[in-house]
Amino acid sequence: MRAARQEQDSQRATRRAAQDDEACLLAAELANYPAAAPLVAILRAQRDGPYRDHVIEAARAFPTDDATTDTGGAAPWAAVHWLKRGTKADYNRDHEPLAEGGQGAVYSGMHKHTRIPIALKQLRFSDEDALHRMRREIFIGHLYGEHPNVMPVLDSDPDGRWFVMPLANGSAASHVERLQRETGALRELVIAVCEGLRRPHTDGRIHRDIKPANVLLLNGKWVVADWGLGRQPRGETSIPRRTRTGTGFGSEGFAAPELSSGNPHNVTAAADVYSIGRLIAAILTGERPEQNLPLLPARGPWVAAVTEATRHRPTDRPQDVDEFLRLLKDVL
Repeated sequence: MRAARQEQDSQRATRRAAQDDEACLLAAELANYPAAAPLVAILRAQRDGPYRDHVIEAARAFPTDDATTDTGGAAPWAAVHWLKRGTKADYNRDHEPLAEGGQGAVYSGMHKHTRIPIALKQLRFSDEDALHRMRREIFIGHLYGEHPNVMPVLDSDPDGRWFVMPLANGSAASHVERLQRETGALRELVIAVCEGLRRPHTDGRIHRDIKPANVLLLNGKWVVADWGLGRQPRGETSIPRRTRTGTGFGSEGFAAPELSSGNPHNVTAAADVYSIGRLIAAILTGERPEQNLPLLPARGPWVAAVTEATRHRPTDRPQDVDEFLRLLKDVL
């Protein structure tokens, strides 16, 4: 028994020494990449154990990834994504939520190992429809998250009950005063939303819930978030009713009229264009739109664009974000 224990101790010591050696070599190699600084810090400070193995695996992959080794292009939260492992224990979160929605609550927090601020969204209810919507949001965040105007998903529960994203600096709703005061600031937001929607629209995905709370300021750029109510391309939606909220789809006042009648799965990009128009009107007037009732800025360069974007019939609106952006030529 004693001999067996000594053999185990010897094997453990050998493994620890090998781990230390590889960690030192990787830390030296990655020191040339500023983006890899969080990985280097863990490799140098962490003692032996499973998590260090995990970091070593991530460090091995780093030099082979052209996107991560672009020293000028890594986002401040990139290390959280590189170290993802679907383990909620890797994160601290505040007790009180930053925001609560129909399906989930969002908490500010921190990745324990890198000390990088994050936001963690978790389900408030465990019914199958809410879980399906959360999984959809996670999928979209992974699929389009590299775009600068789409909120990325950094890590997630394998079952889809929670996910981690970068911590934003508020939403359009919390920056209303500046957006009302600066025409250029609002124009920048609107262009960012259109840019974030372009590729999903091309792929047949419609957000269906564009509103101030779902447009977030992240690292100085506006991003589109919360795709849980989004429409998937034809053939990928299992049960369309799962994205219904209340008596319709989307958020009341911002949702296009066609989302509450007929077949909301047949909507086009014109539905999101409508919501962008309502978003602009809500910001400029400081009023929440009422469903199917007109809401226009009192005056100014945005009136014409909002009028065209929020026409009742989808075919009377701009049919895609590029057509809508052409309406902004007179908005400075």
